[in-house]
Amino acid sequence: MAATFGSHHASGRSVHDVGPEGPECSRLGVQLGEKYWLIDLADAHEVVAVPELTEVPFTRHWFSGLANIRGNPVAVVDLDAFLGGTRTVGGEHARLVVVAERHRINSALLVGRVLGLQPLDRLLREPDIGAHPPWVDARYRDRSEQLWTALDMRGLLTHPDFLRCNLPV
Repeated sequence: MAATFGSHHASGRSVHDVGPEGPECSRLGVQLGEKYWLIDLADAHEVVAVPELTEVPFTRHWFSGLANIRGNPVAVVDLDAFLGGTRTVGGEHARLVVVAERHRINSALLVGRVLGLQPLDRLLREPDIGAHPPWVDARYRDRSEQLWTALDMRGLLTHPDFLRCNLPV
């Protein structure tokens, strides 16, 4: 089963027609190890269960392989491992967040668990902490003091390390 976040909902309405309480004021919450991240819905084409992955030799530990998603080869990056965490173990909760077509990259992010939509109006933005990696947009706290990090998809996808999945020679 896939959840699509492209231009239209199952209702046939565009994401941008939903209104102020709709998806444009929410982010997709995902869990990477013990950390919680937020992904802008405009950056996620869809979320799918992890299919069989084809391993690619001589790649970095965070490159999980290639997936066939609707007949298209998609490069799969284990986001937690890329960010310096542990490798994501597949299982019933692991998912692929397929990167939106607007980024012009056939890639998906392997995440440990999808936590659903997180309304931004229920989160308190943390003060800017100064220097941070280019894939960090902002940090938030929820009512239970859980820290959420907003992913800057463009910052991630254009980072030289992300684009270089092969092992150094």
